[in-house]
Amino acid sequence: MNVCKLIGGGLVLAGAFLLSHRLVLQERCKVKQCSAYLTLLRQIRAQIACYSRSFSAICQSIDAQLLRDCGLGLPGDSFAVMLASAALTLPPDAETLLRHFAAELGKSYKEEQIVTCDETIAQLTEICRREEGALRERVRLIRAFCICGGLALILLLW
Repeated sequence: MNVCKLIGGGLVLAGAFLLSHRLVLQERCKVKQCSAYLTLLRQIRAQIACYSRSFSAICQSIDAQLLRDCGLGLPGDSFAVMLASAALTLPPDAETLLRHFAAELGKSYKEEQIVTCDETIAQLTEICRREEGALRERVRLIRAFCICGGLALILLLW
């Protein structure tokens, strides 16, 4: 009977470790995707400012790896359409900001688009900094809660 309890306790603890690992990966993915969108917005701004390109032309020049990092599928004619089908793991405020930016992109003159890009980049930079700063603390909390939860479950079932 004690062997079964030890094996069960080991499995519960292993499950707690796997859960913590999975949740930490999700948090890191959130920060990585936020940074990827920041890079994407900077490229969009540069293409608009330097070459006055439309989004469909800009999208053809974007690296496929950057699109994958952003959770975007195939290049499209509209950033809003691409975001609608994207696999986003962003914080809610960053997602709202990007959807608002996508709705505004291409609907004004070049100077207004550059100003919109600059404002969005500034706001997204602040969100990325906040998320990167909070990542270490969240990782510690996730690991502590999962491991302590697993140990508490073992103690309850013992």
